[in-house]
Amino acid sequence: MTHAPADHVFGRQTRLGLAAAVVLAAGCQTVPAATPDASRATIDVVINPGFTTQAMTTDVHHYVASLYDVSNVRETQYVVAPFGSTRTVRFDNVPLGTHRVAVEAFGSPGETYNIAESRTTVSGASVTVTDTGILNNQTLTVNLKLVKAGAKALDDAANPFVVHPYTVVKSAVSSDFVWIPPFTAYQLITPANCGGNVRFSIADSARPAGYWVASRPAAGTPGTHWRDRVLGGFYCGKYEASRSNATNAIPGGSSELSVRRIVIPWRAITFHDAVNACRTYHPRCGLINDEEWTAMAVWTQLHNLTVYGNNNGSLQDTDDTAVTFTDDTAVASGAAITGSGNRAGWIAPVNLTTHTGTDDGVYDLNGNVEEWTATVGTTGTSYRIDDADSGRPHPASNYVTSLATHSLLSTFGLPATTAGAGVPAFGFDRWTTSATSNERAVRGGSWGDVAGAGVWCIQMSYAPTAIAGTVGFRPVLRF
Repeated sequence: MTHAPADHVFGRQTRLGLAAAVVLAAGCQTVPAATPDASRATIDVVINPGFTTQAMTTDVHHYVASLYDVSNVRETQYVVAPFGSTRTVRFDNVPLGTHRVAVEAFGSPGETYNIAESRTTVSGASVTVTDTGILNNQTLTVNLKLVKAGAKALDDAANPFVVHPYTVVKSAVSSDFVWIPPFTAYQLITPANCGGNVRFSIADSARPAGYWVASRPAAGTPGTHWRDRVLGGFYCGKYEASRSNATNAIPGGSSELSVRRIVIPWRAITFHDAVNACRTYHPRCGLINDEEWTAMAVWTQLHNLTVYGNNNGSLQDTDDTAVTFTDDTAVASGAAITGSGNRAGWIAPVNLTTHTGTDDGVYDLNGNVEEWTATVGTTGTSYRIDDADSGRPHPASNYVTSLATHSLLSTFGLPATTAGAGVPAFGFDRWTTSATSNERAVRGGSWGDVAGAGVWCIQMSYAPTAIAGTVGFRPVLRF
């Protein structure tokens, strides 16, 4: 198959060394069956002219235009220079069948992107290339929306739309990561205005504010009563970080991290040391941030999953004590080794101690060690985002009853309200803060936090220099 974009092209995409700004949007195009002399088509993808005004603080370095088949397998892709006046990418000699077209925007290394409120939506239109007996041509206009989602690693050939494993080997030690694919979710801002779609036996209108759903609500105004966000696009450590020479019996003493199952996790580490351990592990490695953590929490909500964990102080889950964990022998108080949760009766690949409910997911997001995250802190009574005061107040310590829906905070999974009793929508999880000006978030809860632990649990009472035996961390890879 040969291809030639209508605009400027400078070769096949190489993502290595580029900072991802990412995924933008897509449409579908169907090329019907045809006679042999009409077995190929031309698809022109016209980029919405309003895109570049939408949110970027720096210029787009390049675009990547991709053509996918009906199974979402990429057939071909182009790297395209910043668009001129035509804003068109052409795919020539496209085989007959149904194709999905997607366009991504990328920036130069080190650039910063300011993500504003969305003004466009993913195009839901489909167009058909008619059989004219000669070369077919049809123009498809694609509405684009800038999102914070990353690209896959260059050597990862797996389906980009499916959760899958990715392994990094360093110093002869293999570490396990999980690709969290980009996905769209819809946060209910004022649920009463969002209509009566029933999901898991409850209508959207009866949900608490901040709840996430998998498809557009039946009613309400985008940006006012609900908003859509694209989450994901990164590789998450499948297990909590451990030292590279840790075993199931000793914590080890290496300063190099690893991500492995059935070993003692790395605990009692400061925020700054956790950040540095991630940075020195891999050029694309960093401490998990709050948007990335929230992406996995939202995933569980969209799929109505309960994530069980080591949280009752006795190597069990407090909601189902038949879910058990293996003792971390370095701690006498109920901590567990990584990825050891299981329950009699679960048949592989089922494992409800991961965010997907199967072995392919991320383990121990509920309990065991609470984990440093990179984005959120507090400044007295308000949230701090990336070390800047957001001006948005946080609630008092208690159980989470709704999530923040302000555009600045919506992707961080932060509580807007709390009460003495939690709600099932947020797992009866707890928010804790000492309301000082130098706190960093740890998430998930620890092995003794009982019902308050979980994917929506946040503890905000540690300074970044604190060393606590219950606190560990988790790395992510961003390409």
